[in-house]
Amino acid sequence: MTKNLNQYYKMTFLNTEKYLKKLCLYFELEPTKTTELLTKIPRVKNQDNENYQNIYQQSLKISTGDKNINDDNNKFLTSIFSKIHHQNTGDYVYKPTELTANCIFPTTQQETNYDNELLKNNLITDFNNINNFDAKNPDLWLNDFISFFEKYASNLPSSQNNVSLFDEYKITTAFCAALIENIQKDKNNLLYIQGDLFAIQDFIFKDGAQSTKNAAKILRGRSFYVSLLSELAVIKILQQLQLPPTSLLLSVAGKFNIIAPNTEDNKKIIAEVKEELNQWFIKHTFGQNSLGIATTETSIDDFFTDNLQNLQDKIRKNLEIQKFQRFNLSNTNQSPVYQDYLNSFDKNMGLCDIDGQTPATSQQDSLNLCDLAQDHINIGKWLTNNKFITITEKNNNSKNKLLLPIFGFYVSFANKTDNINNTIIRWDLSSKFTGISTIKINSYIPIWNSKNIPKTQLEKDRYKTISDDKNDIHLGMPKTFSHLACEDQKYHKNQNKYLGQKALIALKGDIDDLGLLFQQGIENMNLGIMFATSRLLNNFWTIYLPDLCQKEFPNTYTVFAGGDDFFLIGPWHSQIKLTSRLEQDFKRFVCHNKKIHFSVGLSMTQPNMPIKQLAQMAEQSLEKAKNYNLTKKNLDPKNAITCFDETMKWDEFNDLTQQKLPALQNLITGFDGNLSTGYVYRLLHLIDMQNKVKENPENSIWQAYFAYRTHRLLELQKHLTNDEKQKLAQDMAEIIAKNIEKHSQNYKIVLFTHLYQQRS
Repeated sequence: MTKNLNQYYKMTFLNTEKYLKKLCLYFELEPTKTTELLTKIPRVKNQDNENYQNIYQQSLKISTGDKNINDDNNKFLTSIFSKIHHQNTGDYVYKPTELTANCIFPTTQQETNYDNELLKNNLITDFNNINNFDAKNPDLWLNDFISFFEKYASNLPSSQNNVSLFDEYKITTAFCAALIENIQKDKNNLLYIQGDLFAIQDFIFKDGAQSTKNAAKILRGRSFYVSLLSELAVIKILQQLQLPPTSLLLSVAGKFNIIAPNTEDNKKIIAEVKEELNQWFIKHTFGQNSLGIATTETSIDDFFTDNLQNLQDKIRKNLEIQKFQRFNLSNTNQSPVYQDYLNSFDKNMGLCDIDGQTPATSQQDSLNLCDLAQDHINIGKWLTNNKFITITEKNNNSKNKLLLPIFGFYVSFANKTDNINNTIIRWDLSSKFTGISTIKINSYIPIWNSKNIPKTQLEKDRYKTISDDKNDIHLGMPKTFSHLACEDQKYHKNQNKYLGQKALIALKGDIDDLGLLFQQGIENMNLGIMFATSRLLNNFWTIYLPDLCQKEFPNTYTVFAGGDDFFLIGPWHSQIKLTSRLEQDFKRFVCHNKKIHFSVGLSMTQPNMPIKQLAQMAEQSLEKAKNYNLTKKNLDPKNAITCFDETMKWDEFNDLTQQKLPALQNLITGFDGNLSTGYVYRLLHLIDMQNKVKENPENSIWQAYFAYRTHRLLELQKHLTNDEKQKLAQDMAEIIAKNIEKHSQNYKIVLFTHLYQQRS
C-alpha cells in the first residue's frame, strides 16, 4: 500500500508532535531527550504549520464544548465518576503513571506517589521500540504511536482536568484532519460516521446440531470475530476515505465513531463501503447479521455543549433508521432469495454442524464445517498460543490464517511479528504495549499450563467422570467446559474422594441505565467528557477484568466483556465469588458513586448445555435483576443480582455469600463438617413456609418445625455432650432461624451453596 502524506496526515503529524511535547513536559524529560523523540515524527512544511494553529484551536474548542480553556495548569486527572448525577463522593484523582490494571482506579491525592524517573525511562524505551516511520505505510507507525500515547497519557490531565491528555489528543487530532477542508463554523462541513454491529448476540450464540462439542472454542472465537468485524470495518472506511487512524474517535463493543470532512466524494465512498459490507454479510451470514453505518452532516457549533445533546439525538435516529433498512433491499439489485443455495451443498457433507444453515465445505474431528465455523473454532484455539494478529490486503502464506477474508482483508495469527508484505496493521493481543499497537479485546480464556495440568493420579481423578472424547488435556490448549465444571470440587481426605457439584455458572451483566447517564447524568457534557467516560468504562472490562481473572479467577471463560455488558462462564462457586468481587471493585472504580452500578444474572448449568439455551437462561436471570424493584419507591430500581433464581440487592447478596455462608460453615464443624442433606432440604421447605406467612397464618408454625427438626438432628450426634448439644441448638437458632426470618427466600443462596459444595 503506497500512500503519500496527504493534507489529513500532515495535520495529524503536527498535532501528534504537539501532544508528544506535552507528554514530555509533564514527565519533565530533559530537552535533549525530548528533541530526540520528536525527530522520529515526520516533519511538515511551515505553511502547513501556520494553517494548523487555527485548526487546532477550533478542534480544542470542540473537545471542551467551547468552554474556557485552562491549558496545561492541571497537576492531576480528576475522576469524572465522582460528580456524575450530582453526586460528590470526594476528590478522586488518577496516579499520573502508565495505564495498567491497578492504575485505572482513582485514588486520593495523598496516595498518588509514583517513580517519575522509572516512568521516564520506560517511556523512552517504549517509544524507541516503535518501528521507524515508513512513508509507504504511515498507518503502521500511527497505530503504534496511538497505543504508546494511550499507555502514558491516559492518566494525565488535559485542558480539562477530568479528561485525559490521551482523549484530548484523539479528539483534537481527528478534528484537525476533518476541518482542513473547511473551517467555517456555520457550515455543515463535518461528516459524523457512526457504525454499529446488529444482532451481535444472535451471532455469538447461534447453535447447530453439534455446537456443544466445541462450545468453548466456538463462543470465544465468535466473540473475538465480532470485534474483528468492527475493527476491520473501521480500517476499510478510513482507508477508502484516505484518512489516518486517528480519525477514529472511539471504538467500543462493536460500535465506532469516525469524523471526516463532509464532501460529496466522501458520502459516495461511504455508500460504496456500506454496499461492500452488506454483500459480505448477505453472503456469509445470510443477512442475519449486519453492520449499520449512519452518516450525519454537522457543523463545529453542533459539538458545543449547548447543542451536543441535539446532535447525539440526531445521530442515534440516523443509526436507528439504518437498523431497519439494513440491506437497503428496496434500492438495490440484490435479490431477497438465495438462488443457488441448494446447489451449493456437497452431498456427502450437507449442512454445517455448527451453525446449522450453511453448506459445509470441510470435515474436522468428525464434524462437517463451513469456512466461517472453521474460522471461529480456529480463533478459539489460536488465541491461547498466539500473541499477535496481522492484517494484510493480499493473501499470504501464514500458517494460522482465517479461511475467509473479512471485507477484503486477510487475518493471520502468530506468536511473533513477521514482516508480511501489504501489512495494514499488527495487533499485540497481550494488551501491554511494547512497541506494537494493542487491541482492546478481552480475550482471556483458561488454558492448560505447567502449573494446572494434572500430573498425579489424585489430580487426574478430578476429571475422571469426563468421557474420553471430551477429556482432551494438552499443554497450551483451552480448557473445555467439561473441565471447568470440575474445578470447584475439593478433595476430602477423610472420604478419599472429591466433593462438590460439577457445574458451571453463566454470568451475564449490564451497566444500569448507561444511556441515561450520558443524557442526564453529566453537567456541561462535551465531546471530551463523553468519549473519556466511554473509554474509562471499557477499560474496566478490557484491562482490569482479564488481569483479575488471570491472577485470581483463572478458570473464568470470557465470552464477551466491553462497553456496558459482559458475559462470563466458569465453575459455579468461583463465579459467585467473582461476581461479588466485580461489584465491589466497580464501586471503587466509579468512586463509590451510588448512581453508577450494574445488574447481574447468574444461571447454573451443566457443561453440555446447548449454547443458545445457556445464553437464554443467563439472559432471563439478568432480566429478573434488571426488573427488580421497578415499582417500589423505598429502594432504587435495578442494581441487583439474581442467583439460584432469587433476586436481591448487592448488599444483601454480599452479606449472604461473605458473612452468612461462612457462619453456617463454621457452625457445622460440630457435625463432622456436614449437615445431613435431609435436614437442609427441610430448611428449604421452612423458608417457603416463612415466605408465605402473610398468605396463610398457619405457616407461622415454621419456627416450631425448625426447633423440632434441629432437636432431632442433634439427638443423632452421639459424640456431643448434652451441654454441647444445647449450645449448638442456640447457635443454630441464631445463625439459621434468625437469618431465615431476616432474609426469607434469599437465604436459600446460603443453603444451596452449602448443598452443592457437599455433593458427591
